[in-house]
Parts: sequence; structure tokens; C-alpha cells
Amino acid sequence: MKILVCVDVQNMHLNEMKNAISELKLSADDAIHLVHIFRRNVYADNFLVATYPLEKDEPGIKESVIKSLEDLTSNLPQVSAKYQCECLFSISPKESMVKYIEDHQINKTIIITRKKHNFFQSSFADFLLNNSQCDLNIVRVKD
Repeated sequence: MKILVCVDVQNMHLNEMKNAISELKLSADDAIHLVHIFRRNVYADNFLVATYPLEKDEPGIKESVIKSLEDLTSNLPQVSAKYQCECLFSISPKESMVKYIEDHQINKTIIITRKKHNFFQSSFADFLLNNSQCDLNIVRVKD
């Protein structure tokens, strides 16, 4: 089984991640993908188009985020499954996450959210609910 955990590196919600992963029945053949996607913002002016983060800064940001995610795995349940860490950049993180799910044949996605959009889920969770083919586990952060 391949499990994807959508990670917001600005607010990782460690306890919720630990609980969600602990509840899974995993084997050594399983993989847990910890993925963060940075929104790439595009700014256009009359004669200039700029993106942020800058393309030259992306390798350093990616390296830093992957290191943070790898460090995070030491605080998560030590399950027999393998952890894989990834940092991506996209103009549309929602669509890129759906593509990641398809490309990596993810079976289950865990989304930890505290923002309210619909009943209790964020617009990100709502998008994945409507556009991905895998099972979703939406975990609401308790305030």
C-alpha cells in the first residue's frame, strides 16, 4: 500500500500525523510519502513576468524542506513501512497533488486540516475529495 501524507511545513500538526499513521495497518512493503507542495506565484507587469519563489532559490528550499521532513520521520511512529519525503513547486498545488497521487499510484491520502471551507474541510481537501481516485482520511485539528 502507498500512503500519502500532505504536509504543511509551516504548521506540521505532528500529533495528528502521529495518530493518523499509528492507526494504519502497515507492512514492510508499504510506503508513506510525506509531501509538501509550495505554491509558485506568478506576477506579471507590462514588460516583466516574475515568479516566487525564484527558480534559483528552489533547490535550496527543496533541500531544506526534505531535511525537515526527514527529521520529522524520527518523531513519527516507527512503522515497518518506508518513509519517502518530497518537496514540489506548482502554480496549482491542488492539481499537482492529484497528479502526484495518480503518478505514484497512491492508495490512501491523509490530509490534516484546520481551515473551514465546507463542513470541516479545507478547499484543498475538498478538491482532492472531488478529483482523486484514492481513499482519503481527512483529519481535523482540535483547537
